[in-house]
Amino acid sequence: MSDTAFERYQARRARKYLQRQEQTARWLPGWRTHARRRLLVVLLGVVFAAMIVSGVIAALAPTPGVLIFAGLCLVFTPVWTSLQIVSDRGDSPTGALDERELAQRNEARSLALTVTQTLTLIPAFYLYLGSRWEWMDGTTLATSGSILVLACLLIGGCSATAVLAWTRPDPDPEDESDTYRKGTA
Repeated sequence: MSDTAFERYQARRARKYLQRQEQTARWLPGWRTHARRRLLVVLLGVVFAAMIVSGVIAALAPTPGVLIFAGLCLVFTPVWTSLQIVSDRGDSPTGALDERELAQRNEARSLALTVTQTLTLIPAFYLYLGSRWEWMDGTTLATSGSILVLACLLIGGCSATAVLAWTRPDPDPEDESDTYRKGTA
């Protein structure tokens, strides 16, 4: 039986993921513990809260709001990259997971979708209602609304990995097959 294009894509994605996993297995070994992963999730939460504040600031003073948001994006990038490296299964394809990991990942992704949809409604209503306000010009509204939408999309996009990083326990030191999670592969 011939593979469908989707099956070939999934197989290629799983191979690439496993290659990348093998490449990054020794990166940041001290940050793979439960406490350190939680610290990264908290840092990410602080960055997201500050991004939302920068969107509110942009409604009052667009230039400082944009500059603050740009600076926060520079902080976000290494924190998010580090969390992706140490959290293990946040973006893994189906072929690289066992049944338990697949169920956990799917639950986290379902939660992330709900978070994304719910949070993005807030700036959507802000943009709609703001278009009716005569005291705010369109550029200021678009600037602050864009920052708020981007912040909400980033929060939702990062939620699945953050949940998995927060809830996954430390690796079992007795499990010799778990070299990736111990950072010793």
